[in-house]
Amino acid sequence: MKKKKLKPIDWIIILLIIAVFTTVIIMLSAQTIRTMNGRIEDTARLRLDTIRAELQESLTVDQNALKRFSDGVEQLQERGATEEELRAYVRRFKDEQAVRTNGVNFNCYVASRSFVYIPDFDMPEDYHATERSWYVGAEDAHGEIYVTEPYIDQMTQDICFTMSVMLKDQDMVVSMDFTLSEIQRSIDKMVGSEADYSALIVTKNQMIVGYSDMSYVGKNV
Repeated sequence: MKKKKLKPIDWIIILLIIAVFTTVIIMLSAQTIRTMNGRIEDTARLRLDTIRAELQESLTVDQNALKRFSDGVEQLQERGATEEELRAYVRRFKDEQAVRTNGVNFNCYVASRSFVYIPDFDMPEDYHATERSWYVGAEDAHGEIYVTEPYIDQMTQDICFTMSVMLKDQDMVVSMDFTLSEIQRSIDKMVGSEADYSALIVTKNQMIVGYSDMSYVGKNV
């Protein structure tokens, strides 16, 4: 049986059908990709919202602890406590916080122009507490809580941040140091078990304070 030869119009129709199907396939693929990307963005946004809420809650707890600490120091000042009594209170509060926060809040201390007490810190001769960012920041904040940018702690050599507040006497500043372990836990939650994803948290000065690869923490972007 002799095969029927296709006419030019037949080839045009076939090509048009192929073009239509190709276009439909491309559109469906694009729609699928957009849908997948949308789901990924929604998931990432949900994770970020959850992490933001957890970090804010953690920060609120830390601020409340600093408020308790500063209230205790002010009460000692008002009743004319000795420096030894003040040191004992600071040491006790520090130890309690270390246990309560599982080491996240690793130090509590006080400083004024005439008195400095930082537990477990072998203070160098060139160390001037009133020139440190946590003291100057608290001084400029006029009674509001000041939070430093993350920095390398001289005592532990770890990256940390400090929350501080100046007392009513406009001289004494009480401070608390915190590790960045909460931020790293947030990074781990953000990434989850998905090995193809990374997450990065940086400060406004471009220091990496949380990353999937811990070796980059503390470096600039």
